[in-house]
Amino acid sequence: MTTEPEVTQTPPPSEASSQCKESDIDTDVHDEDEDWDTDLEEEKFPQREAIPEKEKSVVVYEKACKKLWYYNFSSFLRGLKKGKVNVNNQGLGPLGAKAVALSLVFDSTVTQLAISGNFIGRSGIKLITDMLKENDTITSVDISENALGSYGAELLSRLLEDNANIITVNISDNGFNEYDACFFGTILSNYKSGLKTLDLSHNQLSDQGGIILGKALGKCTDNIEQQSFFIFLLRFR
Repeated sequence: MTTEPEVTQTPPPSEASSQCKESDIDTDVHDEDEDWDTDLEEEKFPQREAIPEKEKSVVVYEKACKKLWYYNFSSFLRGLKKGKVNVNNQGLGPLGAKAVALSLVFDSTVTQLAISGNFIGRSGIKLITDMLKENDTITSVDISENALGSYGAELLSRLLEDNANIITVNISDNGFNEYDACFFGTILSNYKSGLKTLDLSHNQLSDQGGIILGKALGKCTDNIEQQSFFIFLLRFR
């Protein structure tokens, strides 16, 4: 009597496994022909020069766009040179957000990132927050008008709770509700981050959400310079 071989199935990757890592993109730029065997063994060819560190993020972005079959934005490339990336309302979507995130993991010059109104979705905000955990030069982030909802609220709260580099965050108009206010209230009441400005305006936080944030804000007024959501609270008094 023969027994059938046991078949093991590989579980599908989960969304949480999506990380911005150097392994996601091959940064060694060269022609495929260079890997072929030839008969010219006696010929001596110059070795390829390593990519300068300041150009690495540009190369990664262009390769990411090519790999994802996604067009690159000249505005993003200009922003890399200036140290201030503004790709607001460019229709990036999840793929465009992935190219941006992969590039900025390697960057050490950009201090401001504005990616408002791009419908980056759940996978997009996951990649952006993963990138911001690795990048230690970006201090200002605008991710407003991306309909991030509760999923985005939780990811952003985890990021801001442990990040001492980011001091200005605009996450207005993202469909956050009164339950999401608990995420941001926890950040403010514990306050271990370097956050100085947080814009939570134009969200559906309701009276209850306002109360939660108001109590949290009262515990950390010495650290906060400006809170745009405080204007929101005044509207409901």
